[in-house]
Amino acid sequence: FKAGKAFKDAAAKEKQTDLAKHTFAGGQKPAQRMCLAQIGPLEYLCICSEGPEDKGSVGLTLDQFCDLVSSFEGIQNAYNLDGGQSSVLWYNGENLSNPYNGGRNVMDAVLILDGAVN
Repeated sequence: FKAGKAFKDAAAKEKQTDLAKHTFAGGQKPAQRMCLAQIGPLEYLCICSEGPEDKGSVGLTLDQFCDLVSSFEGIQNAYNLDGGQSSVLWYNGENLSNPYNGGRNVMDAVLILDGAVN
């Protein structure tokens, strides 16, 4: 993932959050977050948090999101994806997330499909 940053253990998490603090203005700002985590061969988990603009949510800083992702058992690798208005989680044709202000147009997406694509 070109824009993603891997974090899978304490040292990698520390490096990731240090990088975020210095290069990403939003790293320490509570926001909507999303990552794609590998839990086994061809097994993935998408973790998405709502942002502070969503009713009943305060959002997560990158440190808090790393802690949340690290709390899931069996994660081998996790990639931090773009958050905020570009974080939309669709499953079986249903939008499971609530992006701030209805989301925004993006130029790319991560698709995980079941079976062959024609």
